[in-house]
Amino acid sequence: MVDEGTLRERFPEIPWDQPVPVLTVGDFEDNSLYAGVWVCRICVARYDSLPLVGYEDRAAVLDHIEREHHD
Repeated sequence: MVDEGTLRERFPEIPWDQPVPVLTVGDFEDNSLYAGVWVCRICVARYDSLPLVGYEDRAAVLDHIEREHHD
């Protein structure tokens, strides 16, 4: 597994500290077929297995990034 520092060094053009919106497909509580979540770029890049934590709003994933991936 590649560490966070290596990712930042090898791919400086990627805005690692910015969340990514993701559209998920499924049968949700409100009977919708699609739901949007936000994910952390670093977590996506570092982990190749699921489940990956998705956040309902952008502010929550920004808090995660600040807590878990601070410089």
